[in-house]
Amino acid sequence: MIIGIVVLLAALMIAGFFYLKGALGNIVGTLAAVLLALSMLGLIYHDTDHWGMKQVTTTTTREIYSLSGSDAAYGLLVKSEIGTDSSNYMFMYKSATDDTKATVNFVGNTKNVDMTSKTATNSVSSWVKDILKNETVETSKKSATYAQGDFAQAQITTQTTRWEWDSALAQAIFGVGGEQGDLVSEKVTVDVPKDTWLVLTTAQVQKLESSAAALKAAAEKQAQADPQAALAMQTLAKTDPSAYAKLQVAQIKQFLGLKE
Repeated sequence: MIIGIVVLLAALMIAGFFYLKGALGNIVGTLAAVLLALSMLGLIYHDTDHWGMKQVTTTTTREIYSLSGSDAAYGLLVKSEIGTDSSNYMFMYKSATDDTKATVNFVGNTKNVDMTSKTATNSVSSWVKDILKNETVETSKKSATYAQGDFAQAQITTQTTRWEWDSALAQAIFGVGGEQGDLVSEKVTVDVPKDTWLVLTTAQVQKLESSAAALKAAAEKQAQADPQAALAMQTLAKTDPSAYAKLQVAQIKQFLGLKE
């Protein structure tokens, strides 16, 4: 509507100053000019400061599941930092326990990656680079981080703020640019239990995978040397999965040189 108003007022201003004679023409022309100036100021103010709109924030929280699947006692979240010392990450996890593909969350964007592929982590990195290249403005409004603490379960919380029309009148006047729902910011936080979950980089995951055979052989050798200790571990895994997960997490952190 604002474009139509500007055109109409411009036409009235021209008609008043150039076509209407006498005082009537001056009055119409002056009034139209003033209203035209105010309309232009309103349009500029709306364009620069979203006049006529308000910010609306919604928050959603949902449980996420381990990338290592249900066979592993511990949980696994894979992270990849965007940039250097940015504290801004993309994450790999599962959205459901029976998912065969991982969900990649990069500051609100999600994409499924087939984890049966050995090049999955490489394709994820390439995807993130493409996003950064093609959606610079959009990604600059988004951030993702994580926290490790005494949480009962792993979960992802997304706080999204968007522009919405302040009133039906404002929408009728300025609603020509499709601003409804424009993103202001999107903040993603992933919370994971610190004792039973691992948060690893893709490089650390690859190191763990490449050492899996050697670690398994060492565990079998130790079990043969101390059958009672091996039996106790098997019993612990069945009777107290949480304690068993804590033990495994501690051992993996020690192997990878991670600080508590």
